[in-house]
Amino acid sequence: MGVRLDAVTLGMTECLKDEESCVGQRLDLAYLRVAQVRDRGFVMHGQGFDMEVVDWAGPALPRRLGLVRVSVSGVYLGEQRMTGERGMVHRFRKVKEIVGASVVVAWLWAVVGFVRRRFRG
Repeated sequence: MGVRLDAVTLGMTECLKDEESCVGQRLDLAYLRVAQVRDRGFVMHGQGFDMEVVDWAGPALPRRLGLVRVSVSGVYLGEQRMTGERGMVHRFRKVKEIVGASVVVAWLWAVVGFVRRRFRG
């Protein structure tokens, strides 16, 4: 547990509270939507912030970005800009969430039906 706690890196919440202490530190952001593609990077949209990623070293982004989410690890440069030293493109993240939620709802529906039939006799 102690090793895991030491390995945790900064998140955007800490940088929004005290940006000066975050500049130059490693920042990990996960499963964010790509809002805009630029020449050497892109802009990610999170809750309450837009992060510009420069020098993207991850895999190429697909042309259609509607269902795509991106995870990025890099150095925070300040003013909601960071490098994209490592990254991953999650192509169907939203579809996976919808399918997972549908399975949970169907399972709960089946359990409720079973319990109702069981108590009726």
